[in-house]
Amino acid sequence: MSEWMAVLRDVCDRHSQAWAAKRIGYSDAVVSGVLKGKYKGDIGAVQKAVEGAFMASVVECPALGPIAANRCLREQREELRPSNPQRVKIWRACRSGCVHSRLKEVEAC
Repeated sequence: MSEWMAVLRDVCDRHSQAWAAKRIGYSDAVVSGVLKGKYKGDIGAVQKAVEGAFMASVVECPALGPIAANRCLREQREELRPSNPQRVKIWRACRSGCVHSRLKEVEAC
């Protein structure tokens, strides 16, 4: 079993799947599927979320500087809010070639 999976299992044993799911930004069903080895989604994204939330994994964000890996994933999912300059900066960084982004690049960012 991989280290991140062992950490997720331990966290769920100590707290609950719901508690762990909330911390990593996924549903209880996703956590359950991952633990059972039946999750069909992006397992790499779940791994990054677990590493950021429970293993102190940090990435260098071009817009925010050093942030937890799970926050990086959460920021990528946020919608563009043109009235918020920081949100625009983050949105553009996530879509213009950031090495940590799981999103496609968008032209004219």
